[in-house]
Amino acid sequence: KCENYSLGVPIDEIVDVLHLQNDKISKMPTTIDTIGQQYLKGMVNYATQMLALVDLPALLSKPELIVQEEV
Repeated sequence: KCENYSLGVPIDEIVDVLHLQNDKISKMPTTIDTIGQQYLKGMVNYATQMLALVDLPALLSKPELIVQEEV
């Protein structure tokens, strides 16, 4: 559920599920494009990698991403 509508996002594979505490989420580095930052919530360490946390409601509410509307 995103805001006032339900949506689905097809994915190929789920590799892992993480349960994160807010204090483990770092701010995005300033080297990230400022336009893209509006769709990212932060970064988190995972094993030997850094993962970016996507703000799905912000990303999926872009009007240009609406593909099929219920009439």
